[in-house]
Amino acid sequence: KLISFGAHSTYFQASREGRIVDRKFTPLKDLYPEFRKEEVDRAISIPVEGPMGDELEEILALISDNPQVFLNTGHVSVDEAIRLVDLAQEFGIEKVLVATAVTAIASTEQLQYMAGKGAFIEYTMGAFTHTTPIPKTHYYVELEYAADEDMAGAVGGGIRKAAEQIQEVGTEHCIIATDFGGYTLPDPVEGMRGFIASLLDLGITEDGIRQLVKSNPEKLLGLHQ
Repeated sequence: KLISFGAHSTYFQASREGRIVDRKFTPLKDLYPEFRKEEVDRAISIPVEGPMGDELEEILALISDNPQVFLNTGHVSVDEAIRLVDLAQEFGIEKVLVATAVTAIASTEQLQYMAGKGAFIEYTMGAFTHTTPIPKTHYYVELEYAADEDMAGAVGGGIRKAAEQIQEVGTEHCIIATDFGGYTLPDPVEGMRGFIASLLDLGITEDGIRQLVKSNPEKLLGLHQ
């Protein structure tokens, strides 16, 4: 019941993937010609201005004609996600999810803009813990001590950031998930338990949690009464 513009299949994601070589981050597209040819050159990109193109227009029209389907931005850039949200409104698409990969790099103001257009903002446990150098337990129950910086002082971006943004954007506009379940990751149920417990510690109310895990997903999936 969803159309997603993909994860590693987006140009924004694929073009930024790489590894450390001689103490310097090097994109895979520069290390491996076949990666550039087979992945980057075939990846999905969204025009951030000007004509949308026939293929994107066809996809958006299909979603619009099938209201039981929601649009997931996928791992595009923030500017691409904003364009998708704007276009979705033009096409009358009522159910849009801004993927957690976008959420993790967008500003609060950008997220508020997309939420104001009717999109739900996704936060996953994986995006704010397992894919960062910040350990899940790196906060105190006392909110004044809570920190999102890793032990080396890297820029914050963990669960504290997620909790603060959710409150600023509004729980009525957000959805939480885990992105767990892969064979190298924890069970989704345990991930959700940990995410909920952490958000409660960081100031999200029980009513807010219900919106994040029940009411809003029901609206996205067409299960609400």
